[in-house]
Amino acid sequence: LALSKNGARVILVDMDLRRPSVKKALGITTPSNGLVELRERKVKSVGECLSEIEGSTLKLLAGDVPRKSTRPISARWLKSLIDTLRGQADFIIVDTPPCGLLADSANIASAVDSALYVIGAGGVEISQILDSLQFLSESGTSVIGCVRLWLRIRIRLRRIQLRLWLPPPRG
Repeated sequence: LALSKNGARVILVDMDLRRPSVKKALGITTPSNGLVELRERKVKSVGECLSEIEGSTLKLLAGDVPRKSTRPISARWLKSLIDTLRGQADFIIVDTPPCGLLADSANIASAVDSALYVIGAGGVEISQILDSLQFLSESGTSVIGCVRLWLRIRIRLRRIQLRLWLPPPRG
């Protein structure tokens, strides 16, 4: 949102097709088509799926219907989609499913220029974080940084269990 408020043309894409959450996070309740409808050719073009966010240069590509199919989205289709969006935006931000858990992760990683690794809320094992970063590295994706949301980490050292509670940043 900060990029768009400064005048940059931004497209935010919800690619977590099994558990879409971007619209909810932004408080958007207006029905819209997304990648599921685009992929299944229920809409003719990407433009029909883009929703403008009032008061900014942000456009949203996020649907309402979770994908039921377990078949991954092809890397070729994703690259074509990103290339189409490039002509309409200065920045394309993609919200993805958890890294490394689904086949879509590898295809998304191959279609984007770089990744900002976001560590979500809840208990996250350090091994999961390291595995995900290794996955991104092996896929050739440039990781430009890591962002921590509210995070609880459990570390087990022999018989001692250490719990770290890291609150969200203030401000």
